[in-house]
Formats: sequence, structure tokens, C-alpha cells
Amino acid sequence: MTSFLWRDGVRLVITLEFWREGHLLTHPEHAGTVFVAKLPAAEFAGILEETVTILGDGEGAPVT
Repeated sequence: MTSFLWRDGVRLVITLEFWREGHLLTHPEHAGTVFVAKLPAAEFAGILEETVTILGDGEGAPVT
């Protein structure tokens, strides 16, 4: 998979393109397709904070 993320004002744009043969064999409709997700930067920061908390020791970590 190839992925890029960039900021567009207060939003983030994330692109994904699948290229692994194993994935494309089971999902041939994904060949050459670029998937795009757009979300508020603050929402993405919240998702990252939750992920750190879940994967960490439960005490969380400050996001700077």
C-alpha cells in the first residue's frame, strides 16, 4: 500500500493505493484506484490520542 497525508487548511487529506499482489488478487477492483479520506485535523489528533492510550499503559501520552 502507498499512503500520503497532507494538511489542507483545518482538514487532513489521506490517500491510499493498494499495490500488493496478494491484496489485488482478492480485490482486483482496487487496481489503480486511489482512495481518499478527508477529516478535520483535530479529529485525527483525537484518534491518535485514543490509539496511544489503548496501546500504551492506560495513562496516555501527551500529544504535542
